Amino acid sequence: MVKRKFSPEDRRQHPRANEEVPVMYQKPEGKEIKNSTTRDISVGGIAFETEIFVPPATTMEIQINKPINGGMKATLPIHVNAKVIWIKQADTGKYRLGLEFLGMEERYREEITKNVEEQLKNGGEV
Repeated sequence: MVKRKFSPEDRRQHPRANEEVPVMYQKPEGKEIKNSTTRDISVGGIAFETEIFVPPATTMEIQINKPINGGMKATLPIHVNAKVIWIKQADTGKYRLGLEFLGMEERYREEITKNVEEQLKNGGEV
């Protein structure tokens, strides 16, 4: 039996868009809130860089500060738990995390879906 290697594109369940959005995160055992910027986003999850190693399967609290109505001042804070699916060390020495959203509220899912569709129309797919 030949094992097939799946590329990230093969495993992707939801279309992703390149988008840099401020994100705050906190590990369950930590009290310190860290800041980063998303590298990409989909209705299923996000990717961002961090200075700290976070093992796969770790659940973190996330807040994405999603701009709305085309403005940088108006944001929709999206609160959600997310599980680390993968981690890679970037050339910068930081770690790039891929996280899957867990139990996201429907209104947040709708907002992200609408935004990703808009980004894809403008050629912003990962």
